[in-house]
Amino acid sequence: MSPTYIVRRGVLLAVPEDYAEMAEHRALVDRLSTNSYLEAVAVLETVPLTNWLAADLLTGAAWARRYLNTTAKLWMQDKKLAGRGTRAMMRVLSGFEAKIGRQRSGPLAPEIAAKAATVLADWRALVDAEWAGDRAGLASTLAEKASARFTLSATHRRALRALVRRQRLKKADVVLTLSSWETGIPLRRLRSAQPVADLVYG
Repeated sequence: MSPTYIVRRGVLLAVPEDYAEMAEHRALVDRLSTNSYLEAVAVLETVPLTNWLAADLLTGAAWARRYLNTTAKLWMQDKKLAGRGTRAMMRVLSGFEAKIGRQRSGPLAPEIAAKAATVLADWRALVDAEWAGDRAGLASTLAEKASARFTLSATHRRALRALVRRQRLKKADVVLTLSSWETGIPLRRLRSAQPVADLVYG
């Protein structure tokens, strides 16, 4: 049986096979097995984002099917409530808190932008040096190099292996991901820093 993956703050996580039997998860499912759609929405709006409910939504657990079906029906009757229910569901699926209104991040501070440019340049050179080699060993090679630069967790290693297995993998994706992990700067902000970081990359 192939593992189920969810995304948490941009990192791909493998879901434990026994997650549905964990006491904390079962307690959440009990709360979501209510007869009140509003109560279920409130749970998804406030539940800590360290849970495995996203896996239930992806695999079609009983409470998730009921929630999805009700949300779909509500789009014909109460669009406002259906929208609220959809946002609550997407919060759980994405692992990010919903933001009200459009919010733009300001430009990176000069010293942070300079560090980002340096780290990106380093990773370009490191990835370039390994790119033409054995793709099967690329993840372990890059993980070894990353470990020498910053703390590489087991989650990072799994995410790196999943990234390298992509069929249409681009060097820029690998460079951006590793640079983001090292600097702590989100991927989207690194991409937006193109004038500083020069992200035009093959």
